[in-house]
Amino acid sequence: MLHPNALPEVRLTGARVLQNDHLQALSLCLANGRIVGLSRSDIPQNGSEIDLSGYVVLPGIVDLHGALCGRQTLSHDASNATLAEAIEETARDAARCGITTGWISQGWSWSGRDLSPSFAHRLLAVLGQIRKSLPVDLRPQLMVETHATNTGDLLLEEVRQHGVDFVLFRNSLGSIFGEPHHKPDFVADNDRADAARGRRREVPRFLCRMADAFDALGLRYGSFADPDGITRENYAMMGARLCMLPGASSSARIAKAVGDPVLLSAIRLLPQRTGFESMTEMLVRVGHCDALVSESCREDLGIAAFALADDDILPMGEAWALVSHKPAALLGLKDRGHIAEGLRADLVIVREKDRRIEATISGGRLVHASGDAGRKLAIITASKTLVAAE
Repeated sequence: MLHPNALPEVRLTGARVLQNDHLQALSLCLANGRIVGLSRSDIPQNGSEIDLSGYVVLPGIVDLHGALCGRQTLSHDASNATLAEAIEETARDAARCGITTGWISQGWSWSGRDLSPSFAHRLLAVLGQIRKSLPVDLRPQLMVETHATNTGDLLLEEVRQHGVDFVLFRNSLGSIFGEPHHKPDFVADNDRADAARGRRREVPRFLCRMADAFDALGLRYGSFADPDGITRENYAMMGARLCMLPGASSSARIAKAVGDPVLLSAIRLLPQRTGFESMTEMLVRVGHCDALVSESCREDLGIAAFALADDDILPMGEAWALVSHKPAALLGLKDRGHIAEGLRADLVIVREKDRRIEATISGGRLVHASGDAGRKLAIITASKTLVAAE
């Protein structure tokens, strides 16, 4: 029996399709969750067809750093049922924004409460239980505080048990090996922070031990908000190659100089949302950006990609690559991020005149539907599902 939201074998015609970094008049054939054919729109074929004239079909968005919905109001002692609801809401929000693969960022810190290892354990366990039922591919990302040196064994146990494939190191207590004058934007002052500061000398050995273990597991890892180039260089030397949301342009410059990927925030490309110009556009213009992440607002990924093309900062294909095949490649996902035969049917269908996302297809399943395109896809999905069930 077909999955309730699984698309039947279908041919999408009339739209412009982003393929090989160019929008082209192509038809797409989908079957069994995969892209099974690409052809010119003027070649007649048999089978169910959906006319998507006036739309563009883009690869599904891959978000390497996103927040859990309702995080700000979620209590550290929330029930597992509440955690499941938050994860499910996150998946629905991702689908609405065209995200077909995404990572939920979760702290692993000495500071306790909803950033504690115990809370992370519960979130990982709940996500593992419901992940296959979610509309999109959601995965966990751990942000490990550098001074949580007494949690190494537990961290590796959680990573192995729950299949964590992406870890970031984060330091909230000041410079470890950066410039002596550096002070973080936030420095905690409490007993927990004092205890963590007391473990400062253990930090380099802890990080190197974790890096060796992550390498053995084939796990991708990097650092978050590097405050200066020296910090980024040291992380690079230990193998933490992904530079997530660098805190200074010098961090990004060093990352690129040593061949490390730089991941920037989509919202910081949109001054109308942040209220100020940032260094992010400059880094994109000089080629110091390998992917965009949502950070806190998922809908900004698609908006930022279109803005880069509209402002002639990047061609459309290159701009959309920052939210699709480039982040997929950084995490070693070879079956998505492009539109090509044999890959997962992860697609975003956007109305061309106003850039409204009217349908998201994840692994061949219709996970978001609105507007005319969504209605057409929903009708054929429902009709074929009924036939299969009879």
